[in-house]
Amino acid sequence: MGYDFLDACEDAGCAVEAQGWGPRHLSLHGPDDAVLGVMPLYLKGHSQGEYVFDHAWADAYERAGGRYYPKLLSAVPFTPVTGPRLLNAPETDAATVGAALLQGARTLCDRTGASSLHVNFPDVGQWRLMGEQGLLLRQDMQYVWRNDATPGSMISWPPSPPPGARPSGASGGRRRRVWTSAC
Repeated sequence: MGYDFLDACEDAGCAVEAQGWGPRHLSLHGPDDAVLGVMPLYLKGHSQGEYVFDHAWADAYERAGGRYYPKLLSAVPFTPVTGPRLLNAPETDAATVGAALLQGARTLCDRTGASSLHVNFPDVGQWRLMGEQGLLLRQDMQYVWRNDATPGSMISWPPSPPPGARPSGASGGRRRRVWTSAC
């Protein structure tokens, strides 16, 4: 995850308030105002573009009288890629900065009236830190197919494999563990 990609999503009008992706990025500053850490966050009015399919949860929660949206999300928009979501400056302690960013995200959740905080596809170390900080942990499997018709092409699991596609590996497809957290 990098600034250039997030900035391009926002500049292009894809990850913006009008599309249900309200940027609410969080930064942590030291006494000299130096940036110690950053957590990209979006106030979401739907679950589109996340690659975590929580529509049934949203529907059930709302039928039970709750309000699922808006929710606060840390993710790379439109990209189901595992990686860091709590970014810390090189000279800082990742766990300390991560814990402070998570506390800030919970505070932002309260201030914005968001129903919950979600972190999609964090790396396993940050996923564990989120559990230590009291977030609910979820893990799932993601299936990836190789398309021999287009060398080097990888596509996410479709309802049925496209013509010319075959599972990579002997197990019927390469499975990749994915991590999500919520509070």
